[in-house]
Amino acid sequence: MKIRKAKKQDIPGIKNLVQKLFSTWDKIDPADKLDRSWFNKPKSNKFYINIIKKPDKLLLVAEEDNKLIAYLLLETHFRDPFLVGNRIGYISELYVLPKYRKKGISKKLLEQGNKWFKKKCKVYKIKTQKRNCKKHNKN
Repeated sequence: MKIRKAKKQDIPGIKNLVQKLFSTWDKIDPADKLDRSWFNKPKSNKFYINIIKKPDKLLLVAEEDNKLIAYLLLETHFRDPFLVGNRIGYISELYVLPKYRKKGISKKLLEQGNKWFKKKCKVYKIKTQKRNCKKHNKN
């Protein structure tokens, strides 16, 4: 298994993983209703190309046998100027295919993400929904 930065040619696999993640969110919170048709539109490719290119975002993928099995999206934002440390990092999305869970893949992705955060900002956070935590703690 290999962890690396996403490339343009990974976009179809990333979109597949994102749809799987958000279809789970769709069931948890009606505010996160998934529009599956968006992933077939050209603008979806442009969206992920922009993420890959932006210096304030990092899209990591886990790959096994030339197949994407997980991804992690990190981003940084400027904070209010009166706060110490002008940038804050967020763990935006993390998904591992069910078949590959409980094998330390999330941990490896987060370790790589932590290295990037240390170069970019002093503080980073993860946000989740309470219902999402309960769901994953049962597995």
